[in-house]
This record gives sequence, C-alpha cells and structure tokens, in this order.
Amino acid sequence: MASNAPVSGPRAHPFAGMTRLSPQAWVRDSGSAAAVSSASATSPSPPPPRIVLFASWMGALDVHIAKYTARYEALYPAATILVVKFAPAQLWSAAAGRKAVQAAVTYLKSQVDAGVLSSSPSSLSSATSSQDRHPPQLLIHLFSNGGATTMQNIYSAWHASSSSSSSSSPSSTTPFPASVAIFDSAPGMPSLRRTYRAFAVSALPKPLVLRLVFTPLLVAVCLLGWLYVAVLMKRVLVPLGLAGEDMLSRNFHVLNDASSSSSSEDQKEKKEGGSYIGVVGRQTLRTYIYSKEDDMIDWQHVEQHAADAASGGVGLGGGKGRGSSSSRPRRAKIPCRL
Repeated sequence: MASNAPVSGPRAHPFAGMTRLSPQAWVRDSGSAAAVSSASATSPSPPPPRIVLFASWMGALDVHIAKYTARYEALYPAATILVVKFAPAQLWSAAAGRKAVQAAVTYLKSQVDAGVLSSSPSSLSSATSSQDRHPPQLLIHLFSNGGATTMQNIYSAWHASSSSSSSSSPSSTTPFPASVAIFDSAPGMPSLRRTYRAFAVSALPKPLVLRLVFTPLLVAVCLLGWLYVAVLMKRVLVPLGLAGEDMLSRNFHVLNDASSSSSSEDQKEKKEGGSYIGVVGRQTLRTYIYSKEDDMIDWQHVEQHAADAASGGVGLGGGKGRGSSSSRPRRAKIPCRL
C-alpha cells in the first residue's frame, strides 16, 4: 500500500534565488534600474534602500546569513540584496581580502553606471535640504570584525580602482555611493583573548576529540599573531616605516575617517574646508548595535568609534541594547527605518 507520508527532497540552498558572483559574494537582484527607480519614486519619505549590502561576521554559515537576508527581503521587497562573506583565511592575507571583495566592488560600480546608485555629491539643488537632495540608496549592515574588514576592503578597493581610472585628475575620483549603515558588534581593536574566542567559534571543528587536538594549536597561532601585532609591528616595523597598521586598527580608522585617502589633492581640500568626500563617501546616518556581554568585541571600542564618528559629522541613531554575544547566531531583528 502506498504511503501518504511526504517524501523529503534535497534541502534547498540557503541562498536559493541568489546569484553567485564569487565564492564570497552573492546577490539577489531586484530587477532593472527603471523598476527600482519607479519603486523608490512611489515610496514614502525617506525612501527604502535600493541595495542592501550585508557584510557577514567571520566564518558565518549560509543558513545563519539567510535569516537576515530573508528579513531584509520582507522589509524591502524591491531592494537588491548583496551578501559579502568573510573567511578566516582573509585575516592572514591582504591579497585574499582584496580578492574576496572584488566581485562586490565590480557589481556596485555596475549599479552606479546603471543609475541604480548615485555616487555624485555635486548635483545638488540649493533649494532643498541635504537629506532630500541626496537620499541614501545604499544600506550597509556589517557584522563584527569580519564585516568591518570586508567594508574596509570594499572602500579601499573602490577608491583604488576609481583613482586609477581617473589618474589624470585625482580630485575627480568617483566617491563611494551615499549610504546609511548598521554597525553590528563592530568594530573592535586587537585583543588576544577576543581573537582566540572568535577563531574558536568559527574555525575549531565541532567533535570534542578534534577540538582537544586543535585547541593548543589555535592558542599558539593566536599568541604568535598577537606578539607579531602588539610587539613586532607596533614597536619595531611601524616606527621604522616597514609596515602599516594592523588590520583591526586600520578598520577603526578607515570606517570613520574619510581622510584615509592618500590623494594629496583630497588632503588639501579637506584642510581648506572643501567638499572632501574620501573613501567612505557620504554616510548620512549610522546605528551601532553592541553589548557589554559580548565576548568578542569590547563595547568600549565600539563606543569610542561611535564618539569619533559623531565628532566627524556622521549622524548617529540609537545603539546598544543587545544582551548577547556576537559569537552566537541571533534572530534577525532589523530596524525598518534608519
């Protein structure tokens, strides 16, 4: 006799319906530029984002990322969702980090060319407010130091490629599209204990026997990395001009200070009080979500970064209020309006 029990088929991939741009970048395209523009035109003010850029935490599983993208799809059905993942290997290789974001940068540039995003800060009407003249079309949600590093790499790659394409006139570098951002458990500065905790969650195997075998190795690697950054780099190599900032310190500065541009024209324009835009572009509003109970990101680092952002002119929304650790997947609770 035939059974009426449902037959379970293969489980759908968490990113089903998305297009793979690279091993680290996926996109769910909402459609043509005309359709997106039409949806924005009929939306209440402020309009919803045209693109949501989701920069995940280190080693995030696709199934956990999908919980957030599903929520964004429900909130903004006409928006494109761009996911950029961060693998542990990117911590040890700057080249790997640049390669991981290249597909995302190329995609964002294509959206500027298609008219979905605007990166021009100059086409302003003096009769309207700054917010009305330039409503941000890009929402950035970055998670922990992995997402912060991804965004630092994206900003730097964007600026480098724009500078090279307009090398005859550095001051005409295409700025990064105007945006609003959610900094979720980020950014954090170097810490031996917190670095070990991050790798223990994302890199150690689950079986107990294997964890017992690999934990001493991970401790040794983290300790050597910490000694290299805290002692050799900061006290020897950097003062001698033989190395730049460590990754987390660079995140701290690049994500907040558009003066990370190396263009002498940009620096001069900033000093003279001009319309300097820089690497991050124009970020009209930023929200920090963090917790004192977080065992990976020091809440004091986040508050310092927020204070620096405010002093630099970035508008801040409400922050904190999460009593959990960034090491555990959480339910997607996303503010509808920023």
